[in-house]
Amino acid sequence: MTATTPDDDAPTLSPPLDEPVLDAASLTALRAPAVRRLLALRAQRRLTRGHVRTTAQCLNVSDRTVWR
Repeated sequence: MTATTPDDDAPTLSPPLDEPVLDAASLTALRAPAVRRLLALRAQRRLTRGHVRTTAQCLNVSDRTVWR
């Protein structure tokens, strides 16, 4: 009989990907809706660094690119 620890059932995190999961056309198609959402959050004064960071990761660009 083997005892399990709480860590045995914890999901493992995969390492960050070097290549984007989506193709270039999909990334381009997602860019406009993402920017519209960020602009709406900014207009509501609710835009955070977390929003920008997540968007940048999803679109495979730098945070600085998203801020611009």
